[in-house]
Amino acid sequence: MGGLFAGLFGLAFAGELPRFKVTVDGSVNVPRIRVWNESRTARITRFEMTIGDTSRNFDSATDFIPPSGGAILRREPDDGNGGTRSDRVLLEISDFDPGESFTLYVDVDPDSENGSLDYRTVFFNNGSRDNTVFMATTEDNETSALTVPELPAGAPGAT
Repeated sequence: MGGLFAGLFGLAFAGELPRFKVTVDGSVNVPRIRVWNESRTARITRFEMTIGDTSRNFDSATDFIPPSGGAILRREPDDGNGGTRSDRVLLEISDFDPGESFTLYVDVDPDSENGSLDYRTVFFNNGSRDNTVFMATTEDNETSALTVPELPAGAPGAT
């Protein structure tokens, strides 16, 4: 499993086989998620992110910036405030080659209602409950997963 960098402006995580890196930063309620393909040759075709604390959910996934020459097809959740909610973000991505990145924003809310939650209390530091898991899958169906670790008290980004 890759390393973790926690800074004032967000979090970065690196996975293995395929290699990918994820940063989470920006607004605490609607954070920006940026994913880099750090594989040597693998094209990533699918990205999934679980919510972590399942008493919360993703209200929307929006404002995509696809990889150069590529496109993003959202499967879950929808793109509207108060619409179809999900405990995961599921995206299909075309032409996501090594060295490229894509960006999206997710709205984190309580289950079944709108609210203003802090992603740092939903994605990680959940005690006995699961933390967020990022997964990347290649066109050859190789998948790697990265579970967000607990941050020690006092670390930047820890709550």
